[in-house]
Amino acid sequence: MTTGFGVVENKPKFKMGESVVVFGSGGIGLNMVQAAALESAYPIIAVDLHKVRLNLAAMMGSTHLINSSQTDARSVITQIVGVAGTDIFIDNTG
Repeated sequence: MTTGFGVVENKPKFKMGESVVVFGSGGIGLNMVQAAALESAYPIIAVDLHKVRLNLAAMMGSTHLINSSQTDARSVITQIVGVAGTDIFIDNTG
């Protein structure tokens, strides 16, 4: 839990209302989503290959869910945040 919160608290320095994308909604990614929600980020976009993980991300505060096994995540993210892109992108898949 502290790893996920630490990434959000110490690195990107969220500002209220900034958009965030978290690629990978496993254990640490879920904590990143939760921390972003506590920082009042919006939208909070969770991307994962597994529906179960995305459902958990919604419970942790994600406002948008993208199943990248079924759709092109990049195009959906652009639809949500616009062509300027997201404010903060966290790759948590490795």
